[in-house]
Amino acid sequence: LKLLAKSLEVYPDGILEIGTEKEPHMQRAIISLWGAASQSFPTLISMGVEWGKKLIGVYGGEISLHGISYGRTWGFLKESIIPDVTGKELNVLDDVSGWPQWGTIMISTSEYPDQPGAVTEIRRIRWAPVYYEGEKRTRIELDKALDYHHFAGEVHNGVFLRSTVHLLDRSIMIATE
Repeated sequence: LKLLAKSLEVYPDGILEIGTEKEPHMQRAIISLWGAASQSFPTLISMGVEWGKKLIGVYGGEISLHGISYGRTWGFLKESIIPDVTGKELNVLDDVSGWPQWGTIMISTSEYPDQPGAVTEIRRIRWAPVYYEGEKRTRIELDKALDYHHFAGEVHNGVFLRSTVHLLDRSIMIATE
C-alpha cells in the first residue's frame, strides 16, 4: 500500500486509518508526501491559516496507524563487538526475536574505553533472530561485519556500559520524496 500526496488534511469527524488495534495492517504501508517544497503551494486549513508544505494536518480529526508489532524495538549488546574478530554476529540482551529477517538495525556508538572514531553503524538482519531463553540473549546475524568497535561490559565495580541496538523498520512509514 502506497499513498502519494502533496499533503493530507484530516478535518473534524474525519479519520486517517491504517489497520486497527485488533486487526493491525500486516504488510508495508507508505504515506509519501511528494513535490519540491519550494514549488508547492502552502496547505491552508481553517480560516486561511498557512500550515506549511508537504504536511499531514489534523484539524479536529484523528490519525490511527496500527502496523506489525515487533515487540521490543531496542536492546543492549550482550558483549563487545570487535571488528575482524566478532564477524557478522551480535548478541542482544533479552528477547528481540520478533525483529524481521532483512530488517534494518542501528548499532550505537560507544565512547568507552577511549575509542576514537567510533560511529553508529547500520546493517540488515540476514536471518531471523534466535532467542536463547536460558542465556537471555538473542543472536542476530548481520548482512556484513561491523567496521567499528562497540563496547559492552563492566566499567567499574558492577557498573555496566553497553552500546544499544535499535530496529529501524516499521511496517507503516511516513516519508517525503
